[in-house]
Amino acid sequence: MPTFDEVYLNSLKDIKDSHEDALIAGSVKSMEEYKQICGFLRGIDMALAEYKKLVSHVEGDDSL
Repeated sequence: MPTFDEVYLNSLKDIKDSHEDALIAGSVKSMEEYKQICGFLRGIDMALAEYKKLVSHVEGDDSL
Protein backbone atom coordinates (compact mmCIF):
# COMPACT_ATOMS: atom_id res chain seq x y z
CA MET A 1 0.00 0.00 0.00
CA PRO A 2 1.44 3.37 -0.97
CA THR A 3 2.31 5.86 1.73
CA PHE A 4 0.77 9.32 2.01
CA ASP A 5 4.10 10.80 0.89
CA GLU A 6 4.15 8.70 -2.27
CA VAL A 7 0.55 9.49 -3.18
CA TYR A 8 0.91 13.22 -2.48
CA LEU A 9 4.22 13.65 -4.27
CA ASN A 10 3.06 11.57 -7.26
CA SER A 11 -0.11 13.63 -7.48
CA LEU A 12 1.86 16.90 -7.54
CA LYS A 13 4.26 15.43 -10.10
CA ASP A 14 1.37 14.38 -12.35
CA ILE A 15 -0.20 17.84 -12.14
CA LYS A 16 3.16 19.46 -12.88
CA ASP A 17 3.81 17.13 -15.81
CA SER A 18 0.43 17.89 -17.39
CA HIS A 19 1.07 21.65 -17.21
CA GLU A 20 4.58 21.24 -18.61
CA ASP A 21 3.18 19.12 -21.44
CA ALA A 22 0.76 21.93 -22.30
CA LEU A 23 3.69 24.35 -22.61
CA ILE A 24 5.77 21.92 -24.66
CA ALA A 25 2.88 21.08 -26.99
CA GLY A 26 2.29 24.75 -27.71
CA SER A 27 -1.34 24.62 -26.63
CA VAL A 28 -1.05 27.89 -24.70
CA LYS A 29 -3.21 30.46 -26.43
CA SER A 30 -1.92 33.72 -24.97
CA MET A 31 0.96 35.27 -23.09
CA GLU A 32 -1.33 35.69 -20.09
CA GLU A 33 -2.06 31.94 -20.05
CA TYR A 34 1.67 31.21 -20.47
CA LYS A 35 2.52 33.40 -17.48
CA GLN A 36 -0.24 31.80 -15.43
CA ILE A 37 1.07 28.29 -16.15
CA CYS A 38 4.66 29.33 -15.40
CA GLY A 39 3.55 30.80 -12.07
CA PHE A 40 1.59 27.65 -11.31
CA LEU A 41 4.68 25.52 -12.03
CA ARG A 42 6.81 27.69 -9.75
CA GLY A 43 4.19 27.26 -7.05
CA ILE A 44 4.22 23.47 -7.45
CA ASP A 45 8.03 23.48 -7.24
CA MET A 46 7.88 25.56 -4.06
CA ALA A 47 5.25 23.26 -2.56
CA LEU A 48 7.35 20.18 -3.35
CA ALA A 49 10.48 21.71 -1.86
CA GLU A 50 8.69 22.88 1.28
CA TYR A 51 6.96 19.54 1.78
CA LYS A 52 10.24 17.64 1.44
CA LYS A 53 11.89 20.07 3.87
CA LEU A 54 9.13 19.60 6.43
CA VAL A 55 9.16 15.82 6.11
CA SER A 56 12.94 15.81 6.51
CA HIS A 57 12.65 17.99 9.60
CA VAL A 58 9.97 15.78 11.16
CA GLU A 59 12.02 12.67 10.43
CA GLY A 60 15.02 14.25 12.13
CA ASP A 61 17.22 14.85 9.08
CA ASP A 62 17.87 18.60 9.05
CA SER A 63 20.37 18.44 6.18
CA LEU A 64 17.95 20.20 3.82
